[in-house]
Amino acid sequence: MSHPRNARSTLLAIGVLLAIMASGCGAAQTPTATTEPVAPVAPVATVAPVATAEGAGADLAYVQQRIEAAMAMPTFKFNGSPLDASKAKGKTIFNIPTSSAVPMNEIIHLTQAKVAASLGINYVEYTNQGTPTEWAAGISQAINQKADIIILTGAPNPDLLGPQLAQAAEAGIPVIVSHQYDLAVKPPANIAGLIRVPFSEAGRLLADWVILDSKGTANALLLTTNEFNYASLPLGKAFEDEIAKYCPKCKVTNQDYRLVDWPTRIQTGVSTALTADPSITYVVPCFDAMTQWAAPGVTAAGRSSDVKIATFNGTPAILKMIQDKNIVAMEVGENMDWVAYSNIDQALRVLTGMPPVEDEMFPLRVFTAANVNEAGIPPAYNTGYGDAYLAGYLKLWGVSQ
Repeated sequence: MSHPRNARSTLLAIGVLLAIMASGCGAAQTPTATTEPVAPVAPVATVAPVATAEGAGADLAYVQQRIEAAMAMPTFKFNGSPLDASKAKGKTIFNIPTSSAVPMNEIIHLTQAKVAASLGINYVEYTNQGTPTEWAAGISQAINQKADIIILTGAPNPDLLGPQLAQAAEAGIPVIVSHQYDLAVKPPANIAGLIRVPFSEAGRLLADWVILDSKGTANALLLTTNEFNYASLPLGKAFEDEIAKYCPKCKVTNQDYRLVDWPTRIQTGVSTALTADPSITYVVPCFDAMTQWAAPGVTAAGRSSDVKIATFNGTPAILKMIQDKNIVAMEVGENMDWVAYSNIDQALRVLTGMPPVEDEMFPLRVFTAANVNEAGIPPAYNTGYGDAYLAGYLKLWGVSQ
């Protein structure tokens, strides 16, 4: 997820984010229908054909095709040129995550370290607890250690690091940013390349599934955190635009929450909305970490039997809720291991004097009850996405398997 522009709100937001991850949104604790919220290459899955009478005007054939394609095991696709990874041997990658306490960042780090070592590249991980002050210190340390490239993973917000990025540029050290920006966003000043995330596509897939599952009659409650202006904003807008375009009878109500308010406001907000409008039957949190409060909100409203949650990220605990038939019915997932390979690929391009690619094309996969067991029983990170990217990237880099 991205981070707010304002430094003060960033510090507050990250503090709550770490509390969220520690309390189990990252991997451990699953929200249930009865608990109060806690503090801070496989067969292609298909969906049954749907009728068109209920939601007149909805393009059900289109959304069904989209969802069936997104439920299939991902294949490796890439538009960039091959490169010679041996030219980067002996160089140093300096990785600065948003916070070392976030499980997603740790998974990416471990894979990046392993891949870098296999290529003869030095890899330095800058451990931190998620403050802009630490990110700035990390860039200074990379400069002092004469690193060859810096990766901001997860991602420390470049908007808060202008002076440090200028210093890195003056020292001749390129900086790339991963998992912060939607597709088509141009790099900010003193950023050599981006590993973009298809946030808008995630929003469209969420909308497509809601349209399909409701047969074109959905009334959805969308939960956003638009202080994440590079992630939640494009995801939420894409969701609403897709609904408007392909389901004229569907309705969307938006509730926007600051990150610091997730633990105190989401459950009440969801419960109140569902009680006030019994026709709402879908709750769509932009990020699945919000589900640990959204799900109890559904239960508090007495709606756990007729309301479904669809969300984005692919956290194992939330995928398990699909397996348990516990309110969550659909998740758009992303593979952190694939993200790590994408980061290394972009770093290799910059290190070897090649232009960065615009889109690393790492895929999203839709999980429902029809295919969620492919994510593991119980679900695990990086499971359910196949391994086509492993051979794909090695071939792209000219590395023998």
